[in-house]
Amino acid sequence: MKARQKKRIKDTAALVKNAKEMHDDIRVLYAEYDLDLKDFLFSLADTPIETPKNSQNNEEENQEQKLRHDILHVDSDQHQESTDTGNQKKKAPPKSRGRPPKKKIKDIYRAIMKLCHPDKMKMEDLDEREYYKRKAALKICSDAYPKNDFEGLIFAAALVEIYVPGVSEKEYIQNLNTLYSRYSNNIAKIQSSVEWAWGTNWDTIESRYKIVALMCASKGISLPEKIRVIEKLIEHETK
Repeated sequence: MKARQKKRIKDTAALVKNAKEMHDDIRVLYAEYDLDLKDFLFSLADTPIETPKNSQNNEEENQEQKLRHDILHVDSDQHQESTDTGNQKKKAPPKSRGRPPKKKIKDIYRAIMKLCHPDKMKMEDLDEREYYKRKAALKICSDAYPKNDFEGLIFAAALVEIYVPGVSEKEYIQNLNTLYSRYSNNIAKIQSSVEWAWGTNWDTIESRYKIVALMCASKGISLPEKIRVIEKLIEHETK
């Protein structure tokens, strides 16, 4: 493979790396926003549950428990597809148009391990940047190999500039572009979710009120009067 082809692969891998890091950071923020939204919705149903004294009280208790259950399990339909897809990708190797030969997978894996194995890195006088680059490639490779995840192995190899004979520039670029698109699409889905709007509109009470109203309506939850919700929003943000 010639220098220009290698540079093209290296540059594409750098884009994938940036997209992956942003994707991972955004997922952490999304989880925080999701919990914070559920915490606030739960606070709307903070009436203490008393021991029932008759069938009417028992029915009221059941309704209260149902309300709390609905609030705790509120998830936006917009983000559900993204979450499900992410979970599926963790459990199974990503689908692609035709599996590469096992020999290619093994060749890439061996080349990465040969360069990035911890014992080898201990023997070399690596600068900090190179050390952490190889460590990241090793982690990606170790996760991808048991799943026969060719895209992940290609990405790991490209990060440390490993160009395996028999794997063409086209294969490198196609698989890297597939990964880049996957991360970018997941980022877009998260950023269009209700949870993300909640988290990023922390300083806009009216926007947050509309989000609460939308979530309550989507689950058939009774919405308290607006002034009470706004008071709780202020209290929630300043606690």
